[in-house]
Amino acid sequence: MTSRNSRLRAARDIKRRAKAPSTYPPEHCVVPGCELPTQRSASQGLSEEYCKPHREHLRAHGHEHRKSYSKAELMPFRQAVLEWYRLHQHDAPVRMALSRLEALMSSQGRSQDAYRQRSMSPEGKARNTLARLHEAGKTAEQLFLIVLTIQATQAELGPWGAPDWEAVQISKQAKRLRGAAGTHYPDGTSRYPRSEGLYLRHLGRMIEERASIAFGSDTIDHIRAQARPAAKVSRPPARPPRDDSRDELRRMEAFLGLFGAGGRTTIVGG
Repeated sequence: MTSRNSRLRAARDIKRRAKAPSTYPPEHCVVPGCELPTQRSASQGLSEEYCKPHREHLRAHGHEHRKSYSKAELMPFRQAVLEWYRLHQHDAPVRMALSRLEALMSSQGRSQDAYRQRSMSPEGKARNTLARLHEAGKTAEQLFLIVLTIQATQAELGPWGAPDWEAVQISKQAKRLRGAAGTHYPDGTSRYPRSEGLYLRHLGRMIEERASIAFGSDTIDHIRAQARPAAKVSRPPARPPRDDSRDELRRMEAFLGLFGAGGRTTIVGG
């Protein structure tokens, strides 16, 4: 475990690098339709792919512009998952998955309050959240149903091609369980850790790894078929295509300038 001073030095180094001017030609955010410069180009961060708003959205939701699932989107799949669970709750793979989830929560020791959690590593934050879930009396069945619901919803509604989406959505649903979202102090104040960042990925993958041994793609397909008539397909609004021709011209001009072309290079058709 790294010391507090080491983490502070690393944080200061990251801030210094983020504010330093970029040595590359200016780039636009890779999200279609976004004309903002990347974090690196705007000296607002280290990302060379996303602008600051889309980067923050990715940290919080697991996707650059798709918001987390709403209650209305999840409800049909929750009902289908409950029906499936009532029929298979005594199956050996399901019982094994539940025992592994219970062991995962009960083996984390005593939880730390939300203030101390701020200085933990991402994996430490994930384990502290599991300890808080256990102390709040949350069960392995609740986590198991969350995993199955999120996987079925993602298979039906998307988004596809986002590697962190399932883990982040599982974490968010687990953190929303009553009594497990934060720390309540005797003086009446409460503190809730921010629901974003790398620790959400760790938490979701730890839960998903232990729950997914109980079902396969055929189970997901069955739940999708049961929930499909009531499911609401939510797609992001259409985005206009972006004309990158001017960006390419600026990149070429900057590239030629590196070889001492002298002055502004005129390109036919620019």
